[in-house]
Amino acid sequence: MSDLSSLVCRAIEEKHGQSLAKTAFGQLVKKYQDMVFGLVYAMLRDHYLAQDVTQEAFILAYNKLDTLNHPRAFPYWLQRIARRESIKALKKRRTVALSSGNVADHESPQGDTLPEEIFEKKESRRKIQAALNNLPEGQRIPVLLYHIDGYSQAEIADFLELKINTVKKRIQRGRESMQKDLMGMFEKSLKNIRPSKDDRLIKTINLYMTFDAAAKHGQLDLLEQMLVDGVEIDARDAGGQTLLHWAVENDHVDAVRLLLKYGADSNIADRSRKTAFQLAKKRKNPAVLRLFEADETERQQKSHE
Repeated sequence: MSDLSSLVCRAIEEKHGQSLAKTAFGQLVKKYQDMVFGLVYAMLRDHYLAQDVTQEAFILAYNKLDTLNHPRAFPYWLQRIARRESIKALKKRRTVALSSGNVADHESPQGDTLPEEIFEKKESRRKIQAALNNLPEGQRIPVLLYHIDGYSQAEIADFLELKINTVKKRIQRGRESMQKDLMGMFEKSLKNIRPSKDDRLIKTINLYMTFDAAAKHGQLDLLEQMLVDGVEIDARDAGGQTLLHWAVENDHVDAVRLLLKYGADSNIADRSRKTAFQLAKKRKNPAVLRLFEADETERQQKSHE
């Protein structure tokens, strides 16, 4: 735990330092990414939405790192953030479902997959989902965390702020409730969707931290160098947001100016169907709005030339 405390303290120091390298928080993301995702997925039972919420939880944790009074409490503090964001996502999903009269289909594109393979995958997902749905949340969360990436019962207990014996009993009961033939499919499914299967989440968080730090410290030359060096300006994160969304959300006026200068698309919509321009109008930052209006005027003039 002392190693964790020193890592958290270093992450706080790096956040306020002038260097753009934020390696300590990146290590925390790497350590807890599957655990946060497992918790969120257990609550939402939709792994695409869980990806979005997991990323949002880590970005929120980074932004609120100064409010953590006891570094050794980081796991449980992070868990509470993830849980709150999951509850918000559930409420939002229910509101959308009620207003539209149905629930959105979150299936991913199947590409060249054969119809019978699609059916088998959907049938496996259906069985796993039904088994998970039958578990009480108190069992579902520990079971998911135990199987997603080999977290120990002690780590799970620390994350959920439960006694180890309580975690052990809940995992045992949850496993007994699920059919044995499902456990293999269940573990395979988790391995395919967990964040640690690749480095996309870590890369996204690192890009956010670097960009945010440069903007906050007024290091515009470094921001510009990032854009010149080939940062994919309109790349989307798990929630569909671009760097322009982030800059608007954090009122980084100079960053918005640079992004628009280098051709950032202000009409790309995120998963909630909001463009960076719509977000700017909602936030009502006059300086940011003037930049968007000037950019739109310039685009119109060019289109008429």
